[in-house]
Amino acid sequence: MDGWRRLGVAGLLLALVAAQAAPLVPASDDERVESLPARRAPPVAAPEQGAATDPVAAVREAGDLLAQAHADGDPRFAGRALARLQPWAADPRAPAPVVLKLAQVEQYIHRFDAAQARLQALLARDARQPQAWLTLATLQRLRGRYAESDAACAALGRLGSAALHAQACSAENLSLRGEVDTARRQFTALLAQAPDDGTRAWLSTSLGELEQRAGRSAAAERALRIAWRLDPQDRYAPLALADLLIDERRGAEALKVLDTQPRSDPVLLRRVAAGPRQGADQADLAELRDRFQQAAQRPGAFDGHAREQALYAWWVEGDLPAAVRHAQANLATQREPFDLLLLARVAAAAVDRAALAQAAQVQKAMDLHDQRLDRLLGQP
Repeated sequence: MDGWRRLGVAGLLLALVAAQAAPLVPASDDERVESLPARRAPPVAAPEQGAATDPVAAVREAGDLLAQAHADGDPRFAGRALARLQPWAADPRAPAPVVLKLAQVEQYIHRFDAAQARLQALLARDARQPQAWLTLATLQRLRGRYAESDAACAALGRLGSAALHAQACSAENLSLRGEVDTARRQFTALLAQAPDDGTRAWLSTSLGELEQRAGRSAAAERALRIAWRLDPQDRYAPLALADLLIDERRGAEALKVLDTQPRSDPVLLRRVAAGPRQGADQADLAELRDRFQQAAQRPGAFDGHAREQALYAWWVEGDLPAAVRHAQANLATQREPFDLLLLARVAAAAVDRAALAQAAQVQKAMDLHDQRLDRLLGQP
């Protein structure tokens, strides 16, 4: 479907044979049984003396850890960020920067209800918090609650201190509702006003996603490549670009993009989807299986990661019914266009009419406009 590749059963059968083989008993403690892929462990050093109760130091350190989680795709860094902020987690009068950082970490690990409640409590005591309004608008948007996101965008605009971000916030929601021409004009005007490359990269990524939903893949690719060039450290634009290339059956080009990225789970999943390439495919499959098998042994390891489970079930295991179940569970939590598109694609591949009907119902309820979805669901 749209270039998203499902694996054949050969690799799956090989994995089953290996899993059912007799256990290996090492002859001594010095014998190496297996070498697992290296993943950098989070830092374990305790805060410097006096820093544990310093909210400024805690926010700085938690921000560094969260940035590392985004860069490496490793949620353990986010767990350490949350632990660093834990002394203030239940404090209703915690400093605003602490509350904001807590909400951002909770959003990253998909504790959306907790993040939303925290932001709303902060805004109830101090409504002049632009970052809180922007974070709340983003959170409501990714949950498919566009009216609530609009309200937060409007509140941000009333502050007057973040006009560009407020306009971009509203333009994003307009584009999701299908007001593409208006949103495109707004993004283009904002790009001309953007004060730095980071802001231009953010706006270009939003514009690229707008164009992809509108069915203008060439324009989408241009915008995403510009965003990536402007901010090479950003991990979002390259993944969005890889998704576009995979959709267009340009797997070799997608792999070139993915080669530049850390081997996070989302990156490895897309490498598998992009197609085989001179032995790299089997190495990626083996690493993915190792990671998911290890994670399955840790309670709660997959909490909030049903999207990755759905992709793994589809692309790696070839288990379409499981992919549909995980995609449905994911949609109950987050409703970005990618999440609804994922459910529609695995449901179509599985010929699951009930799941397709669910996708169509959610799309209508959200008032989401996306030509990729329209084609799959037979919408006019």
